[in-house]
Amino acid sequence: MGSNKGLIFHSETENHRKFRTKVAIVSGLGGLLSIGLAGLIYFM
Repeated sequence: MGSNKGLIFHSETENHRKFRTKVAIVSGLGGLLSIGLAGLIYFM
């Protein structure tokens, strides 16, 4: 079972690294946008 996990991780890091960074960027931008909207609403 231990070697099986290793195989899954090897295939995952190679293929999903770009996808993970894309998800991180999108979620980060969404967070900044929501914080900005909250700030605008607060100062109104």
